[in-house]
Amino acid sequence: MFRPQLVGFVLLVFSDKDALIDLKQFLQRNNAAHQGKYDQWTEGDASPCSWSGIVCTGCRVTGIDLSNFTPQTQGM
Repeated sequence: MFRPQLVGFVLLVFSDKDALIDLKQFLQRNNAAHQGKYDQWTEGDASPCSWSGIVCTGCRVTGIDLSNFTPQTQGM
């Protein structure tokens, strides 16, 4: 009985991650001048819960905070 719960957990994490990757790609295409925290999200990470600006409860994404980000200025 434990195994189906584990499979469900893994699928939920991947669903959250996939949605955030889609959001990242949308923002990169449509907001190229103001890259933010999302630019640091790495698709190879097992979970998005360690990503900057992502809030998780347990292993589910429960919030996104992309405010107060100052991008690095090239050449400084």
